[in-house]
Amino acid sequence: MRFCNQLRKWTDLQILLSIPGVEEEIISTIIVRWLMDAIFSTILCGRAGRTADVLTTIEYAMIRANYDNISIRSWMAQACSAMFADPGIQNRRTEAVRTLTEELATMLNFLSDRRTNFVASIAREIVEPAMALHEKFLSSNSMFQLRMNSKFTPGRAFTGGRIADLKSVQLINTPGNSEFDIEKLSPPPTLQEIQQGLEIIASNRPALEVIEVGVGSMKEARVIRKEVILVAWKWAPRAGVELPTWLPEIVAIGQAMLDSQQGQGTPQAPAMPQAQAMPQTPLKWSSPTAFQSAS
Repeated sequence: MRFCNQLRKWTDLQILLSIPGVEEEIISTIIVRWLMDAIFSTILCGRAGRTADVLTTIEYAMIRANYDNISIRSWMAQACSAMFADPGIQNRRTEAVRTLTEELATMLNFLSDRRTNFVASIAREIVEPAMALHEKFLSSNSMFQLRMNSKFTPGRAFTGGRIADLKSVQLINTPGNSEFDIEKLSPPPTLQEIQQGLEIIASNRPALEVIEVGVGSMKEARVIRKEVILVAWKWAPRAGVELPTWLPEIVAIGQAMLDSQQGQGTPQAPAMPQAQAMPQTPLKWSSPTAFQSAS
């Protein structure tokens, strides 16, 4: 049921649910977005307490005192590194990893009936690496941000005014999960043909960008990993073999259980209202107050 709650939050994933053979993409996308909320939007999932508040206060004081960007970023990076090394903070980190692992394992419990091994793999392969990566970001002298390209609106045809816009992201054609490269199409499609035939389905993974902190103004963001977007190409050849689809049935059962608990009965075709659109502004983090929408 927790999985259903996550799924119905997002418009693009509801669209993706209607496409056969993309269960893996749906699950991986939900995991990434859950990590963004649970880990990358907080410091130790809010368990750093007063320590993070003090660092934030000092950071703001340095900004108001017109310290240069390098000094502020360098001090914050060293302060965060020292905070993560503190034994008390490490204990809280261990507790946070345990709690997050249990939450994610419960959300994905329909994937395995081997509880002990499954929970251990969630901690080892997902939660621990994400926590360590976020700590490295906060302890770095550079700033990092996640970005969703606003030119790609889920559920609509591509509306960009240039074919070059497609080169800024990695496109995956569904179903089939093969990389979609405009330059490899023969004959090359025109912009009008692309606007008519390329449907944007969902953002599978945000772009990761880094901003080097220098003297004076910040340098332009540099892309480390391109955003991955799932698309459907109208004129792509379709295989004759029908792809298996099992996730919609699980979602329907989970949604029916949620509706039943809320006194709404058990509908035949459960609805998923009030979904959220993907953020159109970058999300960034570099300090205890970071990972907020950029202005």
